[in-house]
Amino acid sequence: MQSNQVASQPPQPLDEVRDLHQALGSSIRAIIQPTAFILIPRLLKAIEKIQAIPRTTEQYGSHPRQNLDIYQPAEDVVDAPILIFLHGGGFTQGDKILRSVPYGLVYHNLGAFFATRGFTTIIPDYRRVNSDIGGEDAKYPSGGEDLSLVLKWLEESVLLRDRKRDAFIMGESAGGVHVATFLFNEEFLEQRRGLIDGNKVSRIGAIELSAPLHFKSTADPSFLKVIQDYYGSTEDIERHSPYGLLQTLVELETSRQAAAVPKVLALVNEYDPETDIVKPVNDFIQLGQKHWDDGFELVTNEGHNHISPALSLMSGDKRVEQWGEDVVKWMLGQR
Repeated sequence: MQSNQVASQPPQPLDEVRDLHQALGSSIRAIIQPTAFILIPRLLKAIEKIQAIPRTTEQYGSHPRQNLDIYQPAEDVVDAPILIFLHGGGFTQGDKILRSVPYGLVYHNLGAFFATRGFTTIIPDYRRVNSDIGGEDAKYPSGGEDLSLVLKWLEESVLLRDRKRDAFIMGESAGGVHVATFLFNEEFLEQRRGLIDGNKVSRIGAIELSAPLHFKSTADPSFLKVIQDYYGSTEDIERHSPYGLLQTLVELETSRQAAAVPKVLALVNEYDPETDIVKPVNDFIQLGQKHWDDGFELVTNEGHNHISPALSLMSGDKRVEQWGEDVVKWMLGQR
């Protein structure tokens, strides 16, 4: 006897992320673990493909925290464009390999994803703000300083020994704040000019992934305490936030070329917190677009929450990985 029942399809990741948002809202703390429960099992199924791209570790500075992992594409390594990815973690947490995930799959998965798309991918650790779970005494502008050291290491490494290569910098959440610090703080102007005009890098671009680009609308007292520990006074927070750094350039009527700022792609997620992420990113992009005719682009990652993009890569689901494919397309389009 034949059954007329149609086998039910397994739930799709973006559908589960949507349902999670409907149940819990956009609070980052609330959705971290449930989002991991959705996506980590898919990474475990893809473990062989992820681990097929090996990682090597190098030290880029004198501090014990200043290490980075390198993921190389299987072919055309000499000509491969370079992507540097700074992970998130709310200024106090996060690692280039998350110890809470089995087999070190995160952020190995991200390194493997972009390596399989032809990018030499570099994922550094950076110093974090002290908290009850640890930290390395990070104070502004330490995030920008650590990225500066990564780029100096890159320029002196074998990766750029023989020829110029395109280079891109992507920062997720707090990592995106550190990317913006390097991009817009005058302290790093000469290094930015050297990268853009020098003989090591052909082109440079930046991707801000769900980064809190100002803190004016942040309502979480515990997060505000972390921000104060990192930046200092309220005045310092406003002046040195990514929005504040850009606003200074606007007030000085500095052109993008004079500031040596590359093109910036800003990504927000559909289910990102409105006051902590979406509004700051929109305000930042609007300020940049108003002052400079080009160089700022804003895209929404449909169906994603604050945590899901990085966890989705190498999961094998095309819909949930699409944001990564779009970033690859944007980077290749800068050539």
